[in-house]
Amino acid sequence: MIGEEAVTSIVATLPEDLSEAMVIEDANGWTASLDGNILSLSSGSLTSGESVHIAYRLSRYIPSGVRIYDIEATTETGSTFTTEGSVAIPEMFPMRTLGLISNYGFWVLVLAAIVLLAITLQVAIGRKEKVTKVEVTVSTEPKDKEQ
Repeated sequence: MIGEEAVTSIVATLPEDLSEAMVIEDANGWTASLDGNILSLSSGSLTSGESVHIAYRLSRYIPSGVRIYDIEATTETGSTFTTEGSVAIPEMFPMRTLGLISNYGFWVLVLAAIVLLAITLQVAIGRKEKVTKVEVTVSTEPKDKEQ
């Protein structure tokens, strides 16, 4: 009966953006493979109430948010059942910045060159400006002498 039998394989259909960026690092004793958007877990066993945690990293930026995916599990007697899973992707500003630089590298380089040129011109113009000196003489003698 499903619910009393151990689950021996799991197949998850992940959202495309997640599966393209996901790199599996550890499957908590299971054998994991990612083919396209299909994540397969085998060579493990889950009894009722247990869960498996997959450690992964993202190889590129994807927008933050919760991703819902379908799961098909197979029990030790060959029975199957389906359910849903979810994963929350946090916002990663450094990864997003690097992604933008990667996607628009040429334009970032052009912008950096323009800024560098503007700074260089400001420094050059500042050095060429003449500094005028004004000499002031203060006399302690009265201008008109009384006779």
